[in-house]
Amino acid sequence: MKKESSIVKKTKNLSKNIGSIIPESIFYAALEATANGVVITNKKGEIEWVNGAFTELTGYTFLEAIGKNPKILKSWEQSDDVYKNLWSTISAGKVWYGEIVNKRKDGKLYIEEMTISPVVEDEGKVTHFIAIKQDITSRRLAEEKLRESEERLNFAMNTSHTGVWDLNLLDHTAFRSLEHDRIFGYPKLLPEWTYEMFLDHVLQEDREEVSSRFNYAINNKSDWSFECRIRRVDGEIRWIWATGRHHINKAGALQSMLGIVQDITEQKKAEQETLKTEFIADATHELRTPLAIIRGNIDLLARSGLSSSGQNEKINAINGEIEHLTELLSDLTLLASKGNEAYGKINLEKINLNLFLEKIVKRCEILASKKNISINFKKSPDFSFCGDKVYLEKLFLNIIKNAITYGREKGKVTISSILENRFFHIDVADNGIGIKQEEITFIFDRFYRTKEAKSNKHKGSGLGLSISKWVSEAHGGEIKVLESSPKGTTFRISLPLGEI
Repeated sequence: MKKESSIVKKTKNLSKNIGSIIPESIFYAALEATANGVVITNKKGEIEWVNGAFTELTGYTFLEAIGKNPKILKSWEQSDDVYKNLWSTISAGKVWYGEIVNKRKDGKLYIEEMTISPVVEDEGKVTHFIAIKQDITSRRLAEEKLRESEERLNFAMNTSHTGVWDLNLLDHTAFRSLEHDRIFGYPKLLPEWTYEMFLDHVLQEDREEVSSRFNYAINNKSDWSFECRIRRVDGEIRWIWATGRHHINKAGALQSMLGIVQDITEQKKAEQETLKTEFIADATHELRTPLAIIRGNIDLLARSGLSSSGQNEKINAINGEIEHLTELLSDLTLLASKGNEAYGKINLEKINLNLFLEKIVKRCEILASKKNISINFKKSPDFSFCGDKVYLEKLFLNIIKNAITYGREKGKVTISSILENRFFHIDVADNGIGIKQEEITFIFDRFYRTKEAKSNKHKGSGLGLSISKWVSEAHGGEIKVLESSPKGTTFRISLPLGEI
């Protein structure tokens, strides 16, 4: 009679210990057929049997593994505490389950999911351990890539201020992303959101159109896309764009609608600004020709010698109005160019500050003499900087003329400069009517005029300071009100020296 091997005897005993009475051939066939690696060790941890899947997983053959300790797979990626916990658990007769990074025979690392079950005799004594091993490296890598992909998607959604929503078409409840609720003014995700809650946020004037588009999309199983205005929970009115696509179940019925929503308020403002710019450009173009004809005819009349002294006064008044309109058109043309590619392109050249300001002061002397205002130009130590003469001339003429226009009779305007590191500051101070503190915030806005300016006999368009602000910023500088009181105002223009 053939003598049974020790492995056969042990596996038979193991079979009995786990409560199974299985023929030897079926028992071994089951262990060999499993796709997971199987390792059987004695209570000392010495390997007594492995299946073929273990060899495929680790690279160690049956003979190479027998008698060895599973430490041959140790990668040192885990701390010793992990192995201490593992050993204390199975030694106490309990099952251990977890994930471990192990090392194959060829040195390559892999992640394995492992369950170790102790084999306990009737008297409670642990005799063996059975380990079931599964390679989950590909699964973990796929999960990591999915996580990274989700992070990138969330980042893209958040940075583009795009909210995601999934609307249940049966009960009109919706799952949303946090950014969705933020668009409607909620700092945290609300516990519930419905289609009806969304409609409550839509402005009354837009609600019918939004609802009509929704019903059309439902009835025709088509996409839902629209723009509308909403009132956020804080009362602010914003523009949004939303689009959604249906999810249809196997029966062909509508089940839900998945979509996104974006805050497009700034885009809408830009569109409106473009329309304004185009209108200004068209209007100024149309006005220049008739204005030139009027000016030509007035000049002919003045040179004809046929007009009386009274008529000459009227001619001069008309010429004054034409001059004002021409200057206004020039300002409007500059503002209209903001939407074009040419806007913001400045032509740098070397400029001597003192000589540059001297010429501008001379151009303003006639205007100043009409109010007996003296212009005190304090020259700086001689230096040059880089800038666009045309634009900068417009800037300084605006500021100095304003100082004269709103200055007091027999007053003075002081122009001084300070050189500081790679910047220089030009201060233009007057002793005029001043600017109220609550209006300083708005004086650089287009067409804004202070109450005092509106009531002043001198005409103005409200564009000069807006243009001056752009010119300074286009040069990498700034303009601000340094100080203002009923005794006068000081503007500071700060510009970099620059390099050509």
